Amino acid sequence: MIFPTGISAKLKDKRVDKILIKHGYQPNSCQIFYSPIKYWRFTVILALITVIPFIGLGLKYFYLIIDFKYFILGYLFISFLIWRRMNNTIVLTEGQLLIINPNPPFRKFIKYDLAKINKVKLAGSKLKFILWLFLSSGNYIEITSNNKNHRYFCIALKLDTYDENFTKKTLDDLHHTLRNKNLPVEFMFD
Repeated sequence: MIFPTGISAKLKDKRVDKILIKHGYQPNSCQIFYSPIKYWRFTVILALITVIPFIGLGLKYFYLIIDFKYFILGYLFISFLIWRRMNNTIVLTEGQLLIINPNPPFRKFIKYDLAKINKVKLAGSKLKFILWLFLSSGNYIEITSNNKNHRYFCIALKLDTYDENFTKKTLDDLHHTLRNKNLPVEFMFD
């Protein structure tokens, strides 16, 4: 018997599938690299779980949290807005690369023809530490098409960590899939 060693949630975002259907695509025939907002909730819960044991050490910690409740709520609200703005799902069809952000008010649906893409870069932002403070990573995809660079963050789409992934497909899978489609890809992770 093999015991699981990590977390493998395989989170999806059903809103992306609905948007694809609305635009005439069949989700089953696309390769979807989800970057679900559900991961933010998991990260917040994990952060709270690490703080809760300190509350049990005494009432002064509980009162400290009550005193800073507006700061904590403001922090969570800003974090949530950052996630909604910077969380794009990547979809590959037979001849197109789609960038979809299903989160209002930052919704977007952008198409790129694979034949017109000069280069794709997968990397982490230099602002990773600042984004880490808001419970996110700085992972992004940069598409060079018609000599213009377009950067889209996909902060819930992570590198492959064996059995500890939160999505079924990872940035490593995206890298290999783009290479299989004969696109020049730069993979810029440490």
